[in-house]
Amino acid sequence: MKFYQRGGSRMYVDLFNNLAITVALLFLAGKFFENSPLDRTSPLSTRLYAGFGSGILGSLLMVSTIEITDTVILDLRHLAVIIAAIFGGPVSATLSGIIIGLARMLLYGISDTSLIVGSVIVFISLILGFISDGSLAKTKKYIIMNGVFIIVNSMMIILLVEDIRIAEVALAYHIPFSIIGGGLTYYMAEFIKKSNQNNRNIQYYKLIAENSTDVVSTHNKEGVIKYISPSCQSILGYAPSELIGNNVFHYIHPEDVQEEQPPYVSSNTSSQTLEFRFQKKNGHYVWLETTFKRMKGLTQTDDFIYSSREVTERKEMQKEVLDMNRKLHKLSSLDGLTGIPNRRHLDYSLEKAWHDAMMDNTPLSFILFDIDKFKTYNDTYGHHQGDACLKEIAAIINKIVREQDLFARYGGEEFAVILPQTNEKEARLLGESIRLGIINEGIPNIESDVTPILTVSVGVTTITPYFDSDHTMLIVNADKALYEAKENGRNRVCFYNKEYHNVKKP
Repeated sequence: MKFYQRGGSRMYVDLFNNLAITVALLFLAGKFFENSPLDRTSPLSTRLYAGFGSGILGSLLMVSTIEITDTVILDLRHLAVIIAAIFGGPVSATLSGIIIGLARMLLYGISDTSLIVGSVIVFISLILGFISDGSLAKTKKYIIMNGVFIIVNSMMIILLVEDIRIAEVALAYHIPFSIIGGGLTYYMAEFIKKSNQNNRNIQYYKLIAENSTDVVSTHNKEGVIKYISPSCQSILGYAPSELIGNNVFHYIHPEDVQEEQPPYVSSNTSSQTLEFRFQKKNGHYVWLETTFKRMKGLTQTDDFIYSSREVTERKEMQKEVLDMNRKLHKLSSLDGLTGIPNRRHLDYSLEKAWHDAMMDNTPLSFILFDIDKFKTYNDTYGHHQGDACLKEIAAIINKIVREQDLFARYGGEEFAVILPQTNEKEARLLGESIRLGIINEGIPNIESDVTPILTVSVGVTTITPYFDSDHTMLIVNADKALYEAKENGRNRVCFYNKEYHNVKKP
């Protein structure tokens, strides 16, 4: 048999053509199985498709030979069977082997050699199918399968090629070409499969985002919207295209925009939650509760993913509850008859005023006054008129006390006034203003043995609080001053404290 070696460049072109065919058909297969993952558990129809496609690939590789010499040619048909076995299992491997064997006989005629080669490839396909069912890692399986084919093909070359020199040349190229072609084919097949899996994951997550009732969006660190799910149409009134590329802060209520660096641009990678008002397309604002987190690694600069839901109804309910609580708190602090602060609120406010005065080292005054002969008033005019009288007294005093003072009902016909930062002289003057204010109103009390009009007796005290002292000292002193005013004929202002007391007659 005549033997001589052809130019090496043609041989490598043939190898490149074989690999190009393999990669091209793998990509076509990747598109075909893009939404139908191929593995040993796939539906039978899917595995049969894979076997048929691998058989076609093997047949093409068998035709597109690699010419080593005029008398030596190689092909990489076995790579198609290995791919079928690795990804489709025994069914795909067996079918691809049968198709390649039949193609060998159809293309080159039925002969002893074609029958032997066809039978061997079918037999090896069965072996590879058995190996594919094993528990080894996929990469190890591929190496073993390729090794099996290399060994069997090498034996076939030795048995079928009579010229030992030609056999040696064939083996010298067959083994490295099978290893190189096998490695590239496996890498491309795995790459395409993982790409398909990633695409399916992307489509899956996209479907989740697009069918979620929450608004899912991504932003860069400046707040520019890069993606937003279609649910923004129903919640915000905008189509996604109207928001993408715009800054989210253009739509947030000015009162809710962070004046300092927003928390989402911090280095914190854990999720955080914010509530803010977002302006809808119609100009109205809705409350959104947004959970966001920094996404790292997708781009050169970190982006942020937002998941937002409308909570307007909840916020309105919270506001109603807060308003109700404020009203209840206010009602619990007010006297039900007169509408001024009650004794409970007075005690709390007096203790606070005492503490503040002690911290500031300023005088604190307290007035306690009582309507003279109010029982006589009730007996004369009736309790209903007595209630009206108490409300009228409260209205009169409210016009006299200063803005910083606290005027409250102490109990029954007694009233009290807290006077922060007020010395004795100022307190006496205000007490006198209260007494005169009631007289000037001229409310009749014809059965009173004091005067025929309503009058009050006023007790005043002033203390500059100090440590180890108690605010009840003011109440005790004012009560003593009031008692003194009553004992001295009523309708007067008296002042008392532990160091000094004085009676001011009308």
